[in-house]
Amino acid sequence: MKGIKSNIMDFTFKMSYSTILLFLISYGLTGQTKTTYQDNQLSLDSLVHYGKLDNGFTYYIRKNDTEKNQVEMYLVTKAGMFHEENDQLGYAHLMEHLVFKETTHFPKVKEYFRKVGRKAHAGTRYTYTYYNVGLASDDTIALANGLQLLRDWAQDLKFDQNSLKTEQGAVLGEMRVNNPYREWKSDKIKSLITEGTGYKEQDLDKIKQSTKNLNKQAFIRFHNDWYQPELEAAIIVGDIDPEKIESRIKDLFSNLKPSKKTKNPQDWVRRQKARLSGKNRFAATIDTISPGLQLAILFNQPNFIDQITSKEDYQLMIQQEFYWRLVQAKQEALKNQYALPYADLSVNYLRNRIAAGQIASSKMMIDFEQGDQNTIEEKIKSSLLFWKRFNTGFSENEFQKIKAQLLKKYTNRSDRSSQELIMKYLNHFVNGTLAPNSVIESQLLSQMIKKTSLEDIQKFVSTYAKFTENTDFLFFRHPKAQKPNFNVLKHLISTIDTMSIPILPPAPATINSLSKFYPLDSVSSDRKVQVKKDILGVARMTLNKGLHLILKPTNPASAAFKDQINITAFKINDASSLQRKNYLSNMAFIDMLNFSGAGPYSRFQLEKFKDSKGISLHYRADKDWQIISATSNSKNFSELLSLIVLQNTQPNFVDSDIKSWKSSTAKNLKGFGIRGSTYFIDQAIETKWFPNIPKMQLKDLTVIDKSTLMEAANTWTKNLTDFTFIITGDFKVDTITPILNQKLSVIPASTINQNKKRKGAAFPFKKMKETLYEKNINQAYVKLYFPVKIKNTTKNKALINIISQALYERIYDRLREGCYAPLGGGQWLDKENNLYAFKIQFDSELGNETKMIKYALEEFQKLKQQGINKQWLELEMKTELNRYEKYFDRFGYVDFWSEYLMLSTKDKKQYFNNILRYGTLMEHFINVEDVNTAAKEYLTQENYQQFIILPEAYHQMN
Repeated sequence: MKGIKSNIMDFTFKMSYSTILLFLISYGLTGQTKTTYQDNQLSLDSLVHYGKLDNGFTYYIRKNDTEKNQVEMYLVTKAGMFHEENDQLGYAHLMEHLVFKETTHFPKVKEYFRKVGRKAHAGTRYTYTYYNVGLASDDTIALANGLQLLRDWAQDLKFDQNSLKTEQGAVLGEMRVNNPYREWKSDKIKSLITEGTGYKEQDLDKIKQSTKNLNKQAFIRFHNDWYQPELEAAIIVGDIDPEKIESRIKDLFSNLKPSKKTKNPQDWVRRQKARLSGKNRFAATIDTISPGLQLAILFNQPNFIDQITSKEDYQLMIQQEFYWRLVQAKQEALKNQYALPYADLSVNYLRNRIAAGQIASSKMMIDFEQGDQNTIEEKIKSSLLFWKRFNTGFSENEFQKIKAQLLKKYTNRSDRSSQELIMKYLNHFVNGTLAPNSVIESQLLSQMIKKTSLEDIQKFVSTYAKFTENTDFLFFRHPKAQKPNFNVLKHLISTIDTMSIPILPPAPATINSLSKFYPLDSVSSDRKVQVKKDILGVARMTLNKGLHLILKPTNPASAAFKDQINITAFKINDASSLQRKNYLSNMAFIDMLNFSGAGPYSRFQLEKFKDSKGISLHYRADKDWQIISATSNSKNFSELLSLIVLQNTQPNFVDSDIKSWKSSTAKNLKGFGIRGSTYFIDQAIETKWFPNIPKMQLKDLTVIDKSTLMEAANTWTKNLTDFTFIITGDFKVDTITPILNQKLSVIPASTINQNKKRKGAAFPFKKMKETLYEKNINQAYVKLYFPVKIKNTTKNKALINIISQALYERIYDRLREGCYAPLGGGQWLDKENNLYAFKIQFDSELGNETKMIKYALEEFQKLKQQGINKQWLELEMKTELNRYEKYFDRFGYVDFWSEYLMLSTKDKKQYFNNILRYGTLMEHFINVEDVNTAAKEYLTQENYQQFIILPEAYHQMN
C-alpha cells in the first residue's frame, strides 16, 4: 500500500468475509479519530483518512457525527457517460443498473437494504458512476455487509439474460418524460448553446437504439476497461471510527486485480471540453405545436461553481454567485412591481446540465402575439433593456444585502452533512478539485466575500456578462408565423448596447405590514376562547363567530424547518355541479386568488410582501374540498393571517391578472404546462369516474370574466366560516392562540350548517375499461384499479397497508422490464362508504402496454393466491411501524398531522384508534394468516377498472 499519512501502518490483513463480520460484531466500532494534517491545507481535508493501495484503489474515510449513528458509504468509479465509445452509447447507465442490482454476496441488493435504517442507490454522471449505502453505524452486521457490498460493486459484474432484459427496459423507461414538448425545447436550446464550443451533445435516439440492441462484447469491454481498482475509490463518512474502517478497507480491497493497461479517464473528459466563442448566434426552428412566435435569449458564461482547483477559482465562484444573486434580486423586485415585457426569466437555467455543467446560462423567454415586425422589435428591445438594467447600476445597498447573504451561507460551516462532505471528496477524486477542511474553507470564503467590492462585481459583469457576446437568440416559429429578420435583430442589439436605460415609472408602495396599511387590528375579540387539549396533544378552539381551529405543535425534522408554522384550511366544496357555468366560475375564482391582488394592493405588491416576509399562500379546489395552504415563521404569522383574511374578504381582480390566469390555464389545458408528476393523468381518469362534474375546457375561458368571478367571490366570502383551520409546526399553543383569536375573529358569520356532507358524485363501483387520449405525451400511461368494500377499522387499515406494500414489491420487480418506476399500492376512494381500491400504475413504450397489463394482473393474482411468508411479514411490520411513527413528533417536507387531522375531523372514534392502537395491532395482533386471509378476500377483480392513456396523435393516426 502507498502510505499517504504517517500514522497509517503499511500492512494488509488477510481475513475471510465471515471473519471480518465476526470481528466487527465482537469488537464494535467505537473509538477516537486521530487527526493528522496535509502540508497543503486546501488540497484535502486533514481529518480525512486518505490512502491508495498497491493495486491503485483509493479510499477517503472521515468521522462526522453531525448525524448521530449514521454512516454513508460510496463506491465511485471514474467511468461515466463521457467514457463510452461509439459502440457503447448508454452503457455506463445500463452498467450502473446491473452492477447495483445483484452481486455475489447480495443476490437482491434492494431487498436487503429495504430494512429499517438502511438505504441503497446508485447514479451515473458524465465523468463518474457512484454506488451508495446508508446505514446505522452501530449496526455491526449491516456495516460489515455494507463494506462487502462496496467490494462486490468494485469488480463483481454478475447478471443473467433476464436481469439484462429487465434493466434494459428500466433504463429505456427512465429516458421517457412526462412533457416531451418541453424536453424538446430544452434540447434545442442546449444544442444551440453548445454548438461550436467543442462539446458534443449526446444523441438520445442513438442511445435508445444502442440500449435496445445491446452489443454484449462492447458492454463487457466497458466494464473491463473502467471498473478497475486504479480508477475506483471508497468514500465513507459518518459516525464511525475511521482507523477501524481503514483496516477493513485494506483487507477487503487489496486483492482487487489491477488492469494490465489502465486508460486515462481525463483523456475522454478533455474531448468534451467546452469553450465559448465570444460571438452571438441567431437561429430559428420550426415549432408545429405552439402557435405564433417565441424567442429564447440565452446569456451564456463559463460555470465557475464547483470547478475549484485553486484560490483563483474560489474567487471566480464567489463573484459569479454575487452576480447571480444581484441579478435575481433585481428581477424579483421588478417582477413584483411591473408588468414585464418578457414571459419568463431563469437566471440560472438548467443548472449543471449544459455542457455537463461547464456553461452557465440565463434564459429569457419572450412570447409574441401575432404582430408586425415593428411590434416584435419593440418587445425584444424592451426585454433586452430590462436585462441591461439587471446587469448594471448595482447600488451599494443591493450589494451589501447580497454580501450578508453569502457570509451567512459560507461562515461557520463546520457542521456539514456527510453527503456534502462525500461530494467534496468525490470531486477531489474524479476531477482533482480542492476538498479542504470545512472550517478552513469557511474562513477562506468569508475573507474573500468580505474583501469583494462592488467594483469587482462590475468587472466580472464586463468580462463575462455582456449581452453583445456569448448570447444566443433562438426563435421557435410556427410555420404560419412571421419569419424573424436576423439582420434587423443584430442591428437592434448594437443599438441597445449604446442606449441609456429608460427611467421606470414610480413603483407601487412597498407593504411593510398589513396591520399598518389595512386596519384589521382595529377589529379584535374581547371574548376569551376556550382551548381544549386531548391526550394526543391536539388543541381545539372555536372563535366567537363559529370558526373552528385545530392546533398540533410538533418538532422540526431539521434546522431548515425550525420556527415554521403551517396552515391547512379546508371546507367541503359545496359548489353545485348542476350548473356548469356557476360551478366552473367558483373553481376559477379559487384558482384566481393565486393570481390576484387584494384590498388596495396589486398582485405585484402582495407577491413582494410575501417574499419579504417568507410567506407562502396557495388556494386550490377539487370536487370534494376547497383548501387553503400557507406557511410562515412565527415572527410573521400575524401578517400571514392578515393576508388570508384580506384576500378572502376583499379580492381585487384586474384585467391583467385575469389575462395571466387564463394564459396559464390555457397552457395546462393544451398540455404545455409544467408537469412535475402524472397528476394530469388522474384528472383525465376523474372525467370518466365523475362525468357529471364539469371540467374546465378552452371554450369555458371565454365566458369567465370579472363579473362572473366577483359573483363567485360573494358566495365564497359568505361561507368563509365553513372552513376548519389546522395549524401545525414549530410553535407553542399558548403563544399563537391570542393571535388567531384577534386576526380570524373578523371573518363574517355563517348560517351554513357545519355538519353538511360532501356533494361529490358517488364513485362508480363497477367494471370499467377506458382508453383516453392526451395532448403532449409520447408514451402510454396505465392505471389499474381494484375497488373493494373494506370496513374502515384500524386493523383493516394495517392489513391493507401490508398487502399494498407486498403488491408494490411484486409489481416493481415484474414490470421493471418496461418501466423505470412501476408502482403498486392502494387508496381510500370513499372512507365514509368503506370503499377502498388497490391500484397499479406504470408508463410504457407505445405498443408494450398490453403485455405489461398482463404481467401486472398475473402478479396481482399470485399475491392473492400465494400471499406472503412469515420472514417477509416480520421485516415489513418493523418497516411499516417506523414509516408510520417517525412523523408523530416531527414535521418536515412531510407534515403527517396536517393531512391526518383533516381526514379525521368527521370520525372521532377512528381519530384516536388509528394513533393509539395501530402500532400495538401491527406488532402483536397481526400474523401471516391474518394477512393472507385478507389478501384472498380483498384482492378481487370483480370491479376491475382499467385506464390506458395514449397520445392524442396516436389516436388520430390509428
